[in-house]
Amino acid sequence: MDFILQYQFEIGCAILVLFILFDRDTVRVDFGALSKFQAFLVMLTLFRIAQFSFAYESGAGIPGMGPIGQISPWQYFLVFWEDAFYVLPMVFLRKFKWTSKWYVWYPIFIGMSVWFGAGHMYQGLYAAVVTSLCPYFISYRYGSKFGFGTIMLSHICYDFVTFYTIKLLPLFL
Repeated sequence: MDFILQYQFEIGCAILVLFILFDRDTVRVDFGALSKFQAFLVMLTLFRIAQFSFAYESGAGIPGMGPIGQISPWQYFLVFWEDAFYVLPMVFLRKFKWTSKWYVWYPIFIGMSVWFGAGHMYQGLYAAVVTSLCPYFISYRYGSKFGFGTIMLSHICYDFVTFYTIKLLPLFL
């Protein structure tokens, strides 16, 4: 299974490099949108701490890291490849008018989204189902508006903050 992730990472990096070289505007970074996302992350983190605090007081215990806690925090800086691998090919095909037929695009978006969500099964079925909505409803739509570089940096920040929120949670409880 690791070799599949390795190939996806390498293909995602290659796709990102091609966009940087030939279509830089698509992978632009909108720092205004990124700063708004950072403000959202601060509120989300405070909400998570409050939520876990109430759960802890009612005897639920502290949530564990599970398999995600096995990786090094620096690896969260590498999650940009997911957006590059799962979303940028669809952007390329749509941008260059490969086809505009809905019956071609819906299966591609659904297939890539299910594949993306299946990669998050280690977080549980609920997380995999919710995560499967990300490629289209978050990455594609917001990336088209704010630039895919913004989405990739936001993804890195989200995963990094989530990791440290759970890791440092015992200090707050």
